[in-house]
Amino acid sequence: MHLLNYPLAVFGISFLIVAFAVWFGHAVLRKNRTKDTEISEDLGVIQTATLTLLALIIGFTFSIAIDRHDQREVLEESEANAIGTEYLRADLLPPNAAAATKDLPIQYIDQQILFYARQSPAKIQEIRNKTDQIQMTLWNEILPNRACTNYRY
Repeated sequence: MHLLNYPLAVFGISFLIVAFAVWFGHAVLRKNRTKDTEISEDLGVIQTATLTLLALIIGFTFSIAIDRHDQREVLEESEANAIGTEYLRADLLPPNAAAATKDLPIQYIDQQILFYARQSPAKIQEIRNKTDQIQMTLWNEILPNRACTNYRY
C-alpha cells in the first residue's frame, strides 16, 4: 500500500499537520507575548514574507498542474487522431486483413480505458503487456500487406 495512491488521505494528514502547526505557533506566541512593539512589527514582516512565499509556491504549483493537464489533453487528442487514422486506413488493406486490423484499435482503446481506471501495479503491468501485444499484432497484420518496400524519406 503506497500512501500516494490515496490522495484524500494525504490531504487529511497534511491538513492535520498544518492545523497542529498553527495551534502550536499560536500557543508559543501567546506564551511569549511581549508588549514590545518593535518585536511585534518584526513578526508582522516575517509573517508577511512567509505568506508571500506560500502564495508564490501555490501559484507555481497551479501553473505546473495546468500545464501538465494541457499537455495531457494534447497527447490524448493526438493519440485519438492516430487511432482514427489507422481505422480509416485499414480500408486500404485486403478485406481479410482489414477486418482484423479494424478490430485491433477497439481492443487497444479498451486497454487504455482499463489503464486509466484505478488498478493495482500488477494489473497495470498486465495491461501494458496486452497493449504491447496488440501493437505487435497490428504491425504483423500490416507489414505483409504493404504495397511498397522501397521507402524514401
